Amino acid sequence: MDIEIIILAGGSGSRMNSVKPKPLQRLGSHTMLEELYNTAFKVSKNISIVVGKDSKIITDLFYKKNLDANFKIQKEPNGTGDALKTGIEENNE
Repeated sequence: MDIEIIILAGGSGSRMNSVKPKPLQRLGSHTMLEELYNTAFKVSKNISIVVGKDSKIITDLFYKKNLDANFKIQKEPNGTGDALKTGIEENNE
């Protein structure tokens, strides 16, 4: 059975009082998103990351570090449920 992992990475970081997107906040030597991705990659290589308005910054980071993931764009920030729906729908098309 191949496990599909969907990481929701559309947070803006506004409640963290930062201009940096929430997924790119640092935890030690890596961003929160990298830490989550590295843990998920131990479980499955089939990883999708749902991103929002900061998609370019996030995808650039992953390409620069040669990390392999399928990126899905949540066009409108309509909440967590909609982000998950975006990841599921695009994975099943």
